Amino acid sequence: MSGIDSSRTAPGMRRPTLPKGVRAQATVLATVVITMALVVGAVVFIALTRANLTRSLETVVSSRSQDIAGLVVSGGLSRTIPSVRGTSAQVIDPSGTVIASTLDIEGQQAVTADTVPAGVLRLTEMAALDASGEQDAGENHDEEAPYLVAITGAASGDGVYQVVVVGSLASVNRAIATLIPMLAVGIPLLVMVGAWMTWGLVGRSLRPVGKMIAQAEGITLAKLDRRIDVPDSQDEIRHLAETLNGMLDRLESSVARQRRFVSDASHELKSPVASLLTMAEVAESARAQIEMKEFAGDVAGEARRLALLVEDLLILSRADEDHFQLDRTSFDLAELVREEAGSMAIAGVSFDLSGLAVTRVHMDRRRMRQLARNLLDNAVRHTGGRVWVETGVRDGFAYLLVADDGPGIPQNRREDIFDRFVRLDGARSRIEGGTGLGLAVAKAIVEAHGGTVRVLDDDLFPGAVFRVDLPMSGARQGT
Repeated sequence: MSGIDSSRTAPGMRRPTLPKGVRAQATVLATVVITMALVVGAVVFIALTRANLTRSLETVVSSRSQDIAGLVVSGGLSRTIPSVRGTSAQVIDPSGTVIASTLDIEGQQAVTADTVPAGVLRLTEMAALDASGEQDAGENHDEEAPYLVAITGAASGDGVYQVVVVGSLASVNRAIATLIPMLAVGIPLLVMVGAWMTWGLVGRSLRPVGKMIAQAEGITLAKLDRRIDVPDSQDEIRHLAETLNGMLDRLESSVARQRRFVSDASHELKSPVASLLTMAEVAESARAQIEMKEFAGDVAGEARRLALLVEDLLILSRADEDHFQLDRTSFDLAELVREEAGSMAIAGVSFDLSGLAVTRVHMDRRRMRQLARNLLDNAVRHTGGRVWVETGVRDGFAYLLVADDGPGIPQNRREDIFDRFVRLDGARSRIEGGTGLGLAVAKAIVEAHGGTVRVLDDDLFPGAVFRVDLPMSGARQGT
């Protein structure tokens, strides 16, 4: 037997849904809450009012019955009992005969046949002022019924007399009957006022949002310099506007950087492509006169330059898209750097590798090789003739330091040099042919490993000093 799916509604029935829009939803919810609160409050208020009025009447009849009982005990009771606060009273002897009463019920039979011991007070309710407790339904209908009755026993010489004091509950009922219509009119009015105020206040609060929406719709890719007006209020709307403007700042900066990147990449790719095209055209027009070995070398050089540029662009593109995947293995960083320095046999440049200490790391070996090559290549391009390289572990970080004896890097350009296609002036350049992407690629590799790369001031080295710090748990240093 299959279970019943409670998530399904019966045919023809629709689940209640809130109206669309924050303003309408807030108004509906506020109206429901106000209505429920007022209804509950009205019910509690009516109950408390009835209880207080009834308690007040109880106090009156109880006090009056005890006063009359005192007269019975002291022998000071007269035939006619004075009426106090609209109450009626009777004194009934032990045989059940009424011996004293107030004028309004004079001559009537005993109001009640109940008896209580001397000194005892009992409160009860009655539907009519007769012992039967039945109220006439015809012309003699008692409009003051029902009644609250206080019965007190009073001991005298020949027995216990019953003092009965009666108070009408009709006044309580009339007060409640007057109160209910007032609440029935007042509650809807208060609900309407609350709904109107909620509608107005929410609309006023959301007015800046509507303005922000209109301004945001006018911001396009061609108009990224526009911003959303920030309201003067110190609330979430202001925070939203500031957040959106911050997002637009980042978006504009990103788009500008992408446009500049595309422009620079196009410019950089144009040169080797143009060179290859020129060589091909020359070879086509003068096949007999061209030296094929020299021609092949020129083509290979331009192709390598083009391949290097494309590879760097691909690395940076993957880094931008957070698709930089690392193939981590364990190896000696110092040995890797020593191999890269040994492969760079450049006339007039010497490498000081005495600072290379054995540093076992767990990183992407191919990317670390590319990082070392780019930093060494940058140092070689700008050195005066000597390059220093160090590796080691300090405070749980594996580090790589590459320094040269060139002119150094101005303080105000130390952040710019890690941007793409950025080259310093010719005075800093010793060897031509760079793509302007080497340091940008180095930074991307370092950040993919969770590290940092920066330019330092170090009195031990006369030129530029690059230091890479990589968090390496378990890295160890030896000699």
